[in-house]
Amino acid sequence: MGVLVAAIVVAIAIVGLLSFRQFFDPREPRRPEVALASGRGLDETNSPDPRTSAEGALVGPLAVPDGGWLQEPRSLEQMDAVPEGVLHQGSLGDEGEEDETPAGDVYVPAFYLDRYEVTNVQYDECVQAGVCRPAAELDRTRFGGPRQPVVGVSWYDAATFCRWAGKRLPTEAEWERAARGDTRRTYPWGDEPPRCDQAILTQCDRYGPAEVGGRPDGAGPYGTQDLSGNVWEWVRDWYAPRYYPTGRDGDPIGPPAGRQRVLRGGSWHFGPEYARAANRHRDDPAERAPWYGFRCAYRPAPEPQAAPTNSPPDADVEAGGLRPDNRRTGRGDAGFDDRMPSSPNMSVSDAWP
Repeated sequence: MGVLVAAIVVAIAIVGLLSFRQFFDPREPRRPEVALASGRGLDETNSPDPRTSAEGALVGPLAVPDGGWLQEPRSLEQMDAVPEGVLHQGSLGDEGEEDETPAGDVYVPAFYLDRYEVTNVQYDECVQAGVCRPAAELDRTRFGGPRQPVVGVSWYDAATFCRWAGKRLPTEAEWERAARGDTRRTYPWGDEPPRCDQAILTQCDRYGPAEVGGRPDGAGPYGTQDLSGNVWEWVRDWYAPRYYPTGRDGDPIGPPAGRQRVLRGGSWHFGPEYARAANRHRDDPAERAPWYGFRCAYRPAPEPQAAPTNSPPDADVEAGGLRPDNRRTGRGDAGFDDRMPSSPNMSVSDAWP
C-alpha cells in the first residue's frame, strides 16, 4: 500500500513540474492563459487573447498572381546587402539557452534582407491581389497602423507573402548573420542592454508594436532595423533543439522536417533576455499571434565561376578555416524549397519541407 501511495505522489510531482515549465518558459508556444498571466496583459482591461484559432490555417495561396510568381524582387531599394562571411553562431558557456549551443563558426553567402519588418500596408497589397489571406482580426487601434509591422500572421502567411514579393523567408543563419555581423555581439547594436530607442520590449510601456524604422540606434551592423524587439520574426527553418551540431558545413538551411518553425528577435510582449541575437523561439507554423511578424530575404544566383587553377592545398583555406568545397554557394533562391502549391491538389505539406 505504501509503495502505491509513493508512486501516486511521484506521478503528481512529475505532472506538476511539467506544468510549471510550460507556464513559465516563454519560449514554449504561448496559449492564451499563459500570455495573460505573464504579468503584461494585452490591454489594461485584461481582454482575451486576440489570436484567432489556428485550425484550418494550413492553406496555400488563394490564387497564383497574374503572370505567375516573381523570380526576383521588384526592387532592392529597401533591402540591406549582407556580405558573405563567417557567422560566429550561438552562445558560449552560460550566456544563453541550451538550444543556442554548441557555438561555432559557419559560412554564410551574401544575401539581401528587408531593412524593415513587413508592414500592414505592404501585406494588404498581397491580400488585395488575392494571393495572401488577411491577417488575424485584431484591434486596429493597436495593431492596424499602416507603418506598424503586420502581426497575426502564421509561418505559411509569411512564406506566401515573401514568395509573392519575389523573395523568401531568411534562414536562421542569415538572420543571425545580419544581426551579428563578424562578431558574436549580444544585440544587433553591441553588448549594452537594450534601451527603448533601440528595441521595443516589455519595459517600453507599449501594448503593441511600434512603427518600423523609428529606432536607428538599434540597427544591426548592416543597417537592418528592429531585429531585436517589436515583433518576433518567422524564419525559414524547422526547429530542432540541437540545431548547431559540430562539424556542420556552410550555409545551413535547418533540419529537413519538424513540428515547429523558428522565430527570432523578441517582441513588444517579451523581455530583453529574448531580444538577444542568439536567442531562438519556436511555435506551430500555423500559429497567428499578435507578436509574430516577419521580414523577407533574397539571394541572387551567383555569377558563373571560372575553372579553378592549380594552387597549393592551403591557398583555398579562407576565414574561419572553411574551405570553398564545404560551401553551397552555387544556389540562389531557386535552390530553396519554399515553393507555393502549383495546383489545388498539392498540399502545403508537399510544398514546404
